[in-house]
Amino acid sequence: MINETIEIVQMAMMKLMFIDVLPLITSIIALVISIVALTYTIKQFFLKKGTEVRSTYSLTYSIDCNDAYISNLILENRKDKPIVIFKIYVKVGNNNYIEIENFENNPLVIKPFEVYIKEYESLIEYNHDLIRIKIDNLLKDIQNVKTNTVLITTEGEYVVKTYVKKKEISFDKSIIKIKRLPYKDVDYGENIKYLIDFTLWNDECQIIALNKDVSRHKYSFNLTEKLMQNRLALENHIKDYIKGNKNYKSVIVIDFEQRIKNMRNNSIVSSNIVNEAINIR
Repeated sequence: MINETIEIVQMAMMKLMFIDVLPLITSIIALVISIVALTYTIKQFFLKKGTEVRSTYSLTYSIDCNDAYISNLILENRKDKPIVIFKIYVKVGNNNYIEIENFENNPLVIKPFEVYIKEYESLIEYNHDLIRIKIDNLLKDIQNVKTNTVLITTEGEYVVKTYVKKKEISFDKSIIKIKRLPYKDVDYGENIKYLIDFTLWNDECQIIALNKDVSRHKYSFNLTEKLMQNRLALENHIKDYIKGNKNYKSVIVIDFEQRIKNMRNNSIVSSNIVNEAINIR
């Protein structure tokens, strides 16, 4: 009888303790939920505040042109809001800005957490203040030269991974322009002399770019220095080569070297004078 009474008393005390602790447990759970909600709200606030972009690019040297060039650009929007871009520069050294893209007429919009990837082909030349320039000395030691990707956005000038500065690039900075010359939406370099444009049996297009250096060509149709001096003779030579081959419908030879000359003759940029770009440290 005494033991049963003791057990009843112990059970009653445990119930009283649980009733006392229950509000505390409820308060702790509510506090944890509040902290989690606050943390999420703060995180969402900072994801929508300001600008954060990650950028990488590749530098390429090609036998098709005389200048190194940026062949690949990646921009990653790390914010939960779109970013509107008007221009993209690569800053080399302290004062040289290579204009990679100009979207002033049709701004680029990178959506939240979206990645923008652009591939670039060979170029013809760089120019600055209406003068053709060489920038290999700026780029060849790129590991030791400070470089940044600079974006002109609706919020101002943004230097990737560094800071946001509310101003456009000023005129005291050296803006280097890139000049390209495309044929059928593909850019070719300054060292290309001819483009051989084949029309295949299925109406698809196949283009072969011929470098000025004949020794670099390893094609089944034999090329000589003499053929390379005459577009019409080269075209007739290739027509004779594909004659009777049902895989080809037609072929034309484009004098790409002449197109470059025409482009430069019709440009206000002087290509007769070539300056070497230097880094102002």
